[in-house]
Amino acid sequence: MNSQNEFQYLKATKSNIALRQNNNNNNNNNRTKRRKNQFFRQNNPAKKQLEIATTTFEEKKEENNFINIHIPGKRRMKPSEIRKQLAFVGIDNIQVLDTYCPDWDTVLILIHEKYKDTAEKKLVQAGIFTKEYNYLHISHLRDSKLAGL
Repeated sequence: MNSQNEFQYLKATKSNIALRQNNNNNNNNNRTKRRKNQFFRQNNPAKKQLEIATTTFEEKKEENNFINIHIPGKRRMKPSEIRKQLAFVGIDNIQVLDTYCPDWDTVLILIHEKYKDTAEKKLVQAGIFTKEYNYLHISHLRDSKLAGL
């Protein structure tokens, strides 16, 4: 048996080697062409994009004022539970900066003053009315030692 005939499939012909080299060269050329033709940063913004970019770097024209809205509550709740109930009422959670319970029967909502009218309107539509709450009132002081102050 001739050893050359047995392993003919392992021999690489000159044409196979040439095809492989051409394929490798083509792949490398394609990669370099893509790199040259890619634009990572385009300096042709749309008119709206340009307006947004310029307003980002302007000075503040107005002050941000935030207000507290106090509403009645049956018990103390976690902020996540308060936010869930406010979402059912229709108040947008993005507009609510903070929520907590300063007292057993009171829920506090911290919002921007521009959103105050909308929030109060939605609360009234749901049958929830705001209430006045004074942190320093004697009824909120639970320690009898502080009652004389």
